[in-house]
Amino acid sequence: SIIPWVAILYLMLSLDRNNIGNARLGTLEADLDLVGNDYYTALTIFFAGYVIFHIPSNLVVKRLRPSRWISATMILWGISSICQAAAHNASGLIACRFWLGAFETGVGPSTPLFLSFWYQREELATRVAIYFGTSTLAGAFSGAIAYGVLGNLSGVHGVAGWRWLFIIEAIPTIVLGLLSFFVLPDLPENAAKWWLTEKEKKVAIMRTHISGNTDEKAFDKHQFFAALLDYKNWLAVIIYIGLNVALASYAIFAPTIIRDMGFGSLNAQLLSIPPYVAACALIVSWNSDRTLQRGYHIMVVTCLAILGYIFLMSSTNVGVRYTGAILVACGVYPVIPLTLSWVANNNLGHTKRGVGIAMTSMVAQVRNESLSYHYRIYKTEDSPRYIKGHAVCLIFICLAFISATLLRFLLKRENDRRDHKYGKPDSIDLSEAQAGERLYDKHPKFRYAL
Repeated sequence: SIIPWVAILYLMLSLDRNNIGNARLGTLEADLDLVGNDYYTALTIFFAGYVIFHIPSNLVVKRLRPSRWISATMILWGISSICQAAAHNASGLIACRFWLGAFETGVGPSTPLFLSFWYQREELATRVAIYFGTSTLAGAFSGAIAYGVLGNLSGVHGVAGWRWLFIIEAIPTIVLGLLSFFVLPDLPENAAKWWLTEKEKKVAIMRTHISGNTDEKAFDKHQFFAALLDYKNWLAVIIYIGLNVALASYAIFAPTIIRDMGFGSLNAQLLSIPPYVAACALIVSWNSDRTLQRGYHIMVVTCLAILGYIFLMSSTNVGVRYTGAILVACGVYPVIPLTLSWVANNNLGHTKRGVGIAMTSMVAQVRNESLSYHYRIYKTEDSPRYIKGHAVCLIFICLAFISATLLRFLLKRENDRRDHKYGKPDSIDLSEAQAGERLYDKHPKFRYAL
């Protein structure tokens, strides 16, 4: 029951984060007198707030209880989203976007950590894929909602259509935030009776202990520094950098790119639906869990994205370019759950895992926004083919492919070394790997997910 609820929460997060791209197709820029880099500054400042609060959010989610933290931050980002509708200039919009990013960390990077408290290593990627997969559905919903709102509510009660868009999509966020306080459980140890019976609670606790969730402290400084110094986390960061350049560009600019293929703005909203829906490749994550192989699956889907960008750059045919857009979506979105699950699987200890997940996303966002702000890879003057933007994204997707290949090679070599030195482990029980010695994932019994 946890997964459907958190998936809905991430659906709302994605809607509120990316609806500025749909609002731009209305009269947003004209009404707020946005000139020069104002729009791009509003995009970039969101990630400033999102990055700053990544690690703090993951460090407090267990201490303050997940249900309270997720609920409070949802309500606050919903308020920030509604405030965008009240903005009358660039400064107001930019301020709202900063706090929107800051409060979304309570769900974005914190939920994969929360799920790792409940699920075993070979179950995590599918659950994280369902969670993040709703962002692809958000693309579908946002296109349909924007089509209806911009087409039918513009000027109603003297309010511009883009303002209605922010209001309509933020109200459910606040309502769901309030409900989350009562609906979400915290940890198996303190789950309410209406969530788990006593027998189910014992099974849940046993399962999480087998997966190495035996930390008694909410924060461990040794784990904190171990996460920061772990080369595996930094290679995951590089994978995520490659992913995020393509992902952020696609999510924000897909309606504009499709519009510039020759379709009107409202039709572009509708045509932006199929690429997102096609990107719900849950079968990739399911097979990754089944085999506990993350690297191979990342390599395969990034090859799809590479092919998609080649299609977008090499042809002027609308059908070929639209196919390219679909391939990019199918290749980019599955990398999110695969990479974050890979990091969660290979960091033992709540603090180390939380910091590893947060730094993977945080550093990648910093690099991504540095690139997009200074170079604005999808420039208006490059319309309609956006060769430069596609080329930059292609380079970074190739970087993700290379990094995944290298990381898998290094992990496989380390597993083989441990098998040769200590023999293959006779069980998958990782509870003793956290006892006393502070070895964590360096314990002789631990084997890395590949």
